Amino acid sequence: MLDNIKEKLIINSEPGTFHNYIYEKLKANQLISSENIIKRKEIVVILYRQNIPKNCHNKFLKEMQKYGLIKLKNKQNIEIL
Repeated sequence: MLDNIKEKLIINSEPGTFHNYIYEKLKANQLISSENIIKRKEIVVILYRQNIPKNCHNKFLKEMQKYGLIKLKNKQNIEIL
């Protein structure tokens, strides 16, 4: 029975609706420099306002990087693609 469930389970590699919503919020942010780089402090504020718990911020940003929406340059700067 579990084999049938596993066969029907399709893992989607496209970003979810909420990831796209946050991505649009980041793109619309006035704090982005001309190189599409934003500071991590400013992203934390946006994520906090969208009710993402603080302990999930890093995981959420890594998911967004996996989907190709952002690129984590270093611990302080994030590039919006």
